[in-house]
Amino acid sequence: MAWKLQQILRLSFEHELLIANSFPSQRKLVALDANGYADASIWIAGASACSTACEDCFQELVHQNSPIADMKTQFDQLSSSALKQINSLVKKERLITEGCSQTLDKELCKCTVEFFLENKGLGLQGMAKLAVENALKYGTKIHKHISKLLKTTLDINIHKNLKSCSEFYMSATDKIKDSLSALDSKRYSDASTWVGAATDWAETCEDIFAGKSHLTSMKTEFEKLVSIALAVIKKLAGN
Repeated sequence: MAWKLQQILRLSFEHELLIANSFPSQRKLVALDANGYADASIWIAGASACSTACEDCFQELVHQNSPIADMKTQFDQLSSSALKQINSLVKKERLITEGCSQTLDKELCKCTVEFFLENKGLGLQGMAKLAVENALKYGTKIHKHISKLLKTTLDINIHKNLKSCSEFYMSATDKIKDSLSALDSKRYSDASTWVGAATDWAETCEDIFAGKSHLTSMKTEFEKLVSIALAVIKKLAGN
């Protein structure tokens, strides 16, 4: 009886080990979000190994497949697929990093290449429209943020500057809207000019603060999105 209990406890331990290693899902997702592909691979491979250990233990004790054998097979298939996807991500990341290593703005280069890769199914026309819409959404977000700041800012000079910036970003988003119409009619030169003008308005806003403003970080992100849009439009125009 004691021997039987010991074997049951052993099987339970193996099963708990499987669960413990198979379901730190949050850790794996966090690793992937942080591009910690090596850690994610180790944890997934470890989970698969534990599922095998659980099944082996069951067969050793009762000489037959466990009740979760089919689920274990599915789990192993999913784990294998996940590892292949991670390896693919690693290769893509390496190629992008190497390709952008000689550019002046490596981060912008990587963002632009990733945008092309992630949306290649849309075609260049679809990508251009999506990129411009992304810039428009973020420009609109900045304009709304300025409106909130205007309601809470007490400093007269800052309030004055923010009011000017509100007008500048309104002009910027208007130009981007115009570029969408230009894209639809395949007037790529006009689209490029108007999208580029949006950056000028954002820069004008920053200049009136004569230094880092309340909007600097958002302006940097806006310029990145505009740059990606310009890159796609340039590609679309065949330049």
